[in-house]
Amino acid sequence: MTKKRMAMISFFFVLLIAVGYRVYMSYFFDPYVHYRNSNISGKTYSFESPFILKSNEVETGFYDVHVTEGRISSIYGTLNVNQVFYNYFFDKNTENRLEEKGGIKLIPSEFKPLKTTNQGILLENKYGVFQVESEIPEGKYELSVNSDSGDSRFFIQILFDPSNVKESYSVNEKANKKITIELRKGELLEITPDNQSNSDFIINLGYVNKAK
Repeated sequence: MTKKRMAMISFFFVLLIAVGYRVYMSYFFDPYVHYRNSNISGKTYSFESPFILKSNEVETGFYDVHVTEGRISSIYGTLNVNQVFYNYFFDKNTENRLEEKGGIKLIPSEFKPLKTTNQGILLENKYGVFQVESEIPEGKYELSVNSDSGDSRFFIQILFDPSNVKESYSVNEKANKKITIELRKGELLEITPDNQSNSDFIINLGYVNKAK
C-alpha cells in the first residue's frame, strides 16, 4: 500500500471519528435536539391556585402548554382557555409554579418552521419560545403587533439559552412602536403576554436584511 493511499485512508478515518463525535455531542448535549426527539406522551393537569409541578412529575424538556380550562399565570404571563404557549421549558431540577385555577395539557414541542411571507414571519395568536434556525431564520427583523383589541402588550426577550437573557423589550400596540432585533443561530425568541386578553393578534417579524 502506497504512502499516499495510507494517508487518504487515515484522513477519512479521522473525518469519520470527527463526524461521529459531533453527532454524539449534538444528541446528548444540545437540548433542542434531545428534547425534540423525546416521545413523552401528553399529560393533563387540573389545579387550583397555586399549583406546582414538581421535579419528579415532568421530564426536563420543551412542551406546548395548552390551557384546557380556566386560565393560568406563570413566569411566562397569563393565558386563558384555548390559548397555547409554545415551547415552554420545564426543568425537572426546579419547581414550576402555576397560579389561578384551570387545567393544562402538556405536549412535547416539535420546533416546526413558522409561517413565512415574502415580507417576513407572521405569528398568529402564538405565544412562546421560538428557536432561531429550526423555526425562525437568523437575521435582522422589525417587530410590530396588531390585534382586534388594539391594546395588546407583549414582553419580548432574546435568549442565548433558556437561562441566559441577551436583550429584553416591552411592546405596546397603542404606542405603535416598532423594534428592530437581530437573531442569531442557536438563540431563542421569547414572546409572552403582558396583559390579559382573549383578543386575536398577529406579531409581524418583517425582514430588514433577509438572511441568506
